[in-house]
Amino acid sequence: MRNRAEDDDNGPTPSAAQLLTIIGDGRYGDTQAALTRVTALIPQLEGGADRELLLIGLWGQAELMRCADAPFRDVAATCVR
Repeated sequence: MRNRAEDDDNGPTPSAAQLLTIIGDGRYGDTQAALTRVTALIPQLEGGADRELLLIGLWGQAELMRCADAPFRDVAATCVR
């Protein structure tokens, strides 16, 4: 089953709206799948020109980790790069 972000996929780097959709789907659906997807996108976003996407991705990773009941120290460690 495809989610809304996959239906809107128009390239290897998601738009801000697509990234927010992945994060939203994870908050209210399959948190682990969304966390895996966002975590996999972080290196790509780090090398990209759009720093706003990187910030959204980092926030989303921390938010999804919180939703997955990750220890605070692990969540905080993702914010330090």
